[in-house]
This record gives sequence, C-alpha cells and structure tokens, in this order.
Amino acid sequence: LIVRYLFKWLHRLTGMTDTDLDDKLIEVLTKPFRGLIWVIGIYTTVGWLNVSESVNMMILTCYRIALIILVTWGLGQSVKVIAEILAKFASKTPSKLDDYVVPFVARLIKMGTYSVGALLVIQEFGVNVAGIIAGLGVGGLAFALAAQDTLANWFGAVMIYTDRPFEVGDWIKTSQLEGVVEEVGLRSTQIRTFSQTVVSIPNRQIANEVIENFTKMDKRRISMKVGVTYDTTPAMLEESVERIRDILRNHKGVDQSFWLVKFTEFGDSALEIFIYYFTLTIHWEEYLSIKQDINLQIMQ
Repeated sequence: LIVRYLFKWLHRLTGMTDTDLDDKLIEVLTKPFRGLIWVIGIYTTVGWLNVSESVNMMILTCYRIALIILVTWGLGQSVKVIAEILAKFASKTPSKLDDYVVPFVARLIKMGTYSVGALLVIQEFGVNVAGIIAGLGVGGLAFALAAQDTLANWFGAVMIYTDRPFEVGDWIKTSQLEGVVEEVGLRSTQIRTFSQTVVSIPNRQIANEVIENFTKMDKRRISMKVGVTYDTTPAMLEESVERIRDILRNHKGVDQSFWLVKFTEFGDSALEIFIYYFTLTIHWEEYLSIKQDINLQIMQ
C-alpha cells in the first residue's frame, strides 16, 4: 500500500515538471524502494517474535545486507538514468569527445558504487575490509604505474573536453604538424594533414602542446612587401602607395576596420612598400582568390 500510493502521488507530482529526469528516476527506483519497504516491514515484524540471541543476530545481519544491496541497486540505477540524460545532451553538442566521456565517467561511478556496496556486504560477514582495501591500494598503485600512459591520455582527453582548444573539423597547427581534426578519442586525437595522411597523437601530448586554431579566426591576415626600382621618383612612389590604398579601400573581400599601405624601407635592390590587411573570409581558397585579385591589381 505504501509503495502503491506513494509512487502514484510521486508520478503525479513529476508529471507537472518539464523535465523527464524525475519521471525516469521514479520509474527505476520503484523496485528498489518496494524491496526496501518489504525488508523493513519483515524485520520489524520479526522483531516481535521471541527468538534466541543468535537467531536475532543472524536476522540483523541479513537485514543490514539487504539494505546495503537495495541502496546500492538504487544508486546504480540512478547513475544509469542520469548518464542517459547527459548522453542525449552530449549528442547535441558539436564536440564528439563528450559522447565518449559521459558513458566512460558513468561506468566508473557505477563500478565505484557497486564496489563500495560489495565491500560493505563483505564487512557484514566479519571480513577485515581494511586489509582488502590496503591490498587493493598496493595493487592499484602497481596497475597505475603500469598504465600511467593510458591514464595520462584519459586525463588529456578530459582536459581537451573541458578547455575546448579545438573541435572535430577544426584546422589546427601544433609544433609538429598541421591539419584538420577528424576524431578525439579517449586515447588519442586523429588529425588529417594536408597531404591526406592521418596522424594519431596521444592526448597527453596534444594537451600539453601550444595549439594554433585557424578555424576560430574571424578574418585572415595578409602581410607583404612590394619593391619598386630605385629610379622611381618620390611623386611616382607616393602615387603608387595611394593607388594600392584605393585597391584595398574598394575591395569587397578586405576588412575595412584596419589596413596599412606604407613606404617603409630602402631595400638592397628596391624601395619597399609595406602592405598589411585582413580578408573577411577565413576559407583558404577564397582567401587565396582575394590575395590573387589584389596582387593582380597591384601589378596592373
């Protein structure tokens, strides 16, 4: 009766909310809670019986073990539901790394929950759990030393996910290579270079790299020098500078917020005009087309 009416009221209450997380939690917790009510009811009933001390201790042990199992079961089911909700949110983000991280972390939490529950059950049988934990600690240390590279790569993946220096599809450059990010896994990041080869870099390594992300640019820079011969007169040079300024000023692909055209140096073999501007596009081919068009106009 308690389970039936309590959960009927809870279902009605959660139906008024916008999220379905509480509905799913109530659904998965119904069976563990029903078992909990039965265990408490049976233990309370048995308490009225006139049994010996040894039988009473055995009943108490069974009661405590049942409570541990039911609570652990409920927590494990709750973690599962929350992980499913987070996985739906992760699938909607542009990054694919969180699609790997969410189930991985959820699996670790579930394993930790069930492990703690198992240790508590073992302790009810009089086993020295402290000794087991100490042994597991030594074994865990040995395992961590043997798998330190793997663990470092996992933490590197978490750092990439939290800091978000790049996403899948971004064009990046490190001290060693340049290319487009194809996949970010738990162990390594795959980058397709411009020669169409795929390079796998361990996450611990790329997480410590200085990364230049070209995709996150809102415009692209062009910096160049044009040399004219020394027999050019000052008037001709001044007119050349002004004509190049007109080219940049009237070009649709040039960012008009900032650009420079200046006669800056007396070079070894030419008078050098410094040209500095940004293109509105970051797409490589369009950027080169704008640069080519301006260069041709300067030649003309």
